[in-house]
Amino acid sequence: MMRHMWMLGVLVGCSAGGGSTSETDGPGEPSTSGEDPCIDGGPDATVPNIITPDVWTLDDKPVVSWVPPDPRGLVIYFHGGADVTEVAQVENTAVLWNLLGNQAHFAIMATQRDLPDPQAPWDPNTPVGQNADAKHIAAVRDELIATTALTEDTPIAFTGFSDGAGMAQGFVQPAIEDLHWPVFASVPHNGAGSRLPMVPTQFHVGENDLEGALAGFDAIVSQLDEAEVVVDPILLPERVITVDDLERDPLWDQARAQECYDDLLAFKLIDEAGVRQVANENIEDALSLWERKSEFSGVNRCSARVRVLWATHRYSGWAGQRECRFLMDALP
Repeated sequence: MMRHMWMLGVLVGCSAGGGSTSETDGPGEPSTSGEDPCIDGGPDATVPNIITPDVWTLDDKPVVSWVPPDPRGLVIYFHGGADVTEVAQVENTAVLWNLLGNQAHFAIMATQRDLPDPQAPWDPNTPVGQNADAKHIAAVRDELIATTALTEDTPIAFTGFSDGAGMAQGFVQPAIEDLHWPVFASVPHNGAGSRLPMVPTQFHVGENDLEGALAGFDAIVSQLDEAEVVVDPILLPERVITVDDLERDPLWDQARAQECYDDLLAFKLIDEAGVRQVANENIEDALSLWERKSEFSGVNRCSARVRVLWATHRYSGWAGQRECRFLMDALP
């Protein structure tokens, strides 16, 4: 097995829900403020935290990880796209590093699924012995156990987005029964697996997510009565867009966010009050057209943020404080 590592500095600004009232003691060091680790400034608060995760490769697949000196647990994040390194670069996943990593002292790891093609999802169903995804995830965990403060007994929580959410829910059973891992909770975002929850599970689904969560939020909720564990479904609301919302991008200042807002107005995607002017079923087509026609150089980053605010099929940290507390409460 070949492991290669380099360092990636990340400014974790607040995502929707990723803000905090504490600061890191230094790059890559957990907060020692002694505060409630899940205190959050609200869905639009901005408090930058700096964490420097490791970005490395194992068996030619990228891995993003961060392990504090005293990890109380390991959060495995199953990414929903081909480029896993972006989880350390965009504001809407900042809750992973801000609340769970820096403040709550969880270790975090994310890696690429076996087939990076977006049409080839994570595989929670093939038996572990023949499952390439399972083998790679296990190899990454073994490497971290060998080189960091993680141990075989460190409690594990799964989280993920889109098809990664299906993995976060669906891989719990084989992880517990076949790999004998101490999995204690699962938090799928905008997706769900085919198996009923075996551990406390919190679902996050955007109210305008027309493609995620199998048949939708209502279908998930209707199935949860059959589960014999704690379940917590969260419907993420659409929000009116403001310049401050757009400034959550850690790479943007207010002037850049204003440019984005003005372009949304010019293309009549919002009105003067920031209210969406596009029908639900036309959101993706309207944003794609804007991306093609706009002369604003930051249109793609802006569009990604708009999709989060409009509660579409995008990972959101809007309920980050609730997610953090859910994991803390479930922790053995």
